[in-house]
Amino acid sequence: MDKKQLRKEIICLRDTLSAAERDAKAEIIIKNLLATELYQKANHIMLFAAFGSELNLLPLVETIIKAGKHAYLPVVDKKTNRILPIEVHSLADLKPGTYDIPEPSPDNYQEVTPNLLDLIITPAVAFDTDKYRIGYGAGYYDRFFASLKKDIIKIGVGFDEQLVQEVPREPHDIRLNYVLTDKRLLK
Repeated sequence: MDKKQLRKEIICLRDTLSAAERDAKAEIIIKNLLATELYQKANHIMLFAAFGSELNLLPLVETIIKAGKHAYLPVVDKKTNRILPIEVHSLADLKPGTYDIPEPSPDNYQEVTPNLLDLIITPAVAFDTDKYRIGYGAGYYDRFFASLKKDIIKIGVGFDEQLVQEVPREPHDIRLNYVLTDKRLLK
């Protein structure tokens, strides 16, 4: 199956989950993530705001901040075609951005930020058991990962329904270190 067809099938499957099911699964994923040594050791954590029926991690932003850690959300810079991780100090700072996804102001971007990151909590349309992912097809995350230090931990998170045996891969695709769903952690 090609990426386009897989995307369509997984998004359709994800869309069939009710808001209550997605919220319950998100609660499990966040609880399990907070219990990991990966999270506990990290101080600079990038995560994402949900698009459509994606996993909602926004409650985690406040948890990160209250723990004295630094939370970052991505902003897509259309001019340079890259992701800018921007620190968030409060959910109140977020405004609708690209595709109406809540994001911080791009004016707050600092060039040093990407290599400060310890942990990147990564979205995807689908993940596979080898920890590869496919997104929406624009390649933002693969380009972003390629620009970073190699020791930054990348953990994909999503509903177990998004996990498949194998996603189609291309040479530029970058493997994650971990994948966490509401039912398992792949190392």
